Amino acid sequence: MNSVEKEVSIDTIYNEIRMLRAESGKSFLLVEGSSDARVLKRFTSEPDCSVVVCLGKDRLFGAISKLESSLVDGVLAFADRDFSDLIGYPEYHGNVVFTDENDLEAQILSSQVLINILNEFGSMGKVASVMGDPCVDPHETIAAWAAPTGALRLASTVNSWGLYFSEMAYKFVAPNSPEICPDKTSKHVLSRSSKASSPTEAQAKKAITENLERYSSWVLSNGHDCVAVLSKSLRNRLGSTNEFNSKEGNETLAKILRLSYAIDMFRATHSYAHIRFWEKATGFIVLQDTRSMRDAEAA
Repeated sequence: MNSVEKEVSIDTIYNEIRMLRAESGKSFLLVEGSSDARVLKRFTSEPDCSVVVCLGKDRLFGAISKLESSLVDGVLAFADRDFSDLIGYPEYHGNVVFTDENDLEAQILSSQVLINILNEFGSMGKVASVMGDPCVDPHETIAAWAAPTGALRLASTVNSWGLYFSEMAYKFVAPNSPEICPDKTSKHVLSRSSKASSPTEAQAKKAITENLERYSSWVLSNGHDCVAVLSKSLRNRLGSTNEFNSKEGNETLAKILRLSYAIDMFRATHSYAHIRFWEKATGFIVLQDTRSMRDAEAA
């Protein structure tokens, strides 16, 4: 944990928002991380709503629960779903909107953004050869290539294995393949995780296989995994650019994806609809759309 994270706690978030709510009268949108904030700030109404970065899911749920218990109104949280529909939603008190997919990056990739990226950075001939069949969905293809890591993530969560995925090195079937290898991935992740709670390689491989058989690729999708796969695929399978085929390249592609996510794409999601429902129920404004509608009605 870095020094900034140490300084941010449930209590510091709670105290800051409680004070600012009394002073400003604004609504507050709590998000897990800074990248989430950068996306959602483009859609929120700055005069009416402040976006607060909680630096993690635990702090976000803790803060929204404490604010609700203290009857601080006008606060909404936006959280990654992270398999909650499969394993059960976490306990919390307060108003929380969850991403449609497992995280915001996966939600972005499920939209038209992916098609735009393939049109801009892909090779038309290569994309056509892989996805020329009208029944082949580019979104499902990327998710299928990334699915083994998602299957292991789900198994780790369900079985409380505590596997360490952050900053992992993605292991592919072959040097030029964008398909993640289940065996190499499980071996790599286990080697960098705590031995006390980790499963055996055989247990991990079995869990990956079972989850791949039980769930669709998109249900297992994780944004970081899909970005890594997309970066790799644009080098050889779907394109001819090496621009994104590195850790720094992955981060650049992720930024491009976030910047490409337009308000009309966000409007098509359940999470957008849930925010609008909350606004109508509470009278607070979060979205630019809502401010524009109210201004038009008042004119």
